[in-house]
Amino acid sequence: DAGYRSLVCFDYAPAGAAAARKIFGARLREGGGEAEIDVADMRDLPYRAGSFDAAMEKGTLDAVYLSGGRDPERKRECLEMAMREMARVLVRGGGLFSISAACTEAIKLAFEQAKMSEDAQEPVWRCIRDTGENLWITEEEGYASNNVDGTIMVWEKL
Repeated sequence: DAGYRSLVCFDYAPAGAAAARKIFGARLREGGGEAEIDVADMRDLPYRAGSFDAAMEKGTLDAVYLSGGRDPERKRECLEMAMREMARVLVRGGGLFSISAACTEAIKLAFEQAKMSEDAQEPVWRCIRDTGENLWITEEEGYASNNVDGTIMVWEKL
């Protein structure tokens, strides 16, 4: 427990956000924290710039990529929009914990190529952990399995 007492979660689907509120909302509040569960699109987030120290996504970037349909350019554009939004709402030095199963290579490439604007030259993200097919190694416990049928990546916003 790093002391976080306030969580903000979102789902693209209103039914998904409603289900999360029903299942998790009360339990989080009873534990002394609060959870705000919103309906939002990762490509156009309703939050202020620099609102968050950290974020976690599991499969959301996969879904964003696939929302581009069969058009490779549209898929790339969808990921670029999401990358810009995540960079906008995270503080400098903030972390994004990402789990991908369906579109890992496209997501890695999007992180590596992300720019805050089309004219920008500076990179936005630095990969600080990429499990690929490897085990997630920790000093405390020795190792933990990457048993999520996906790749865990941790990115720092520069």
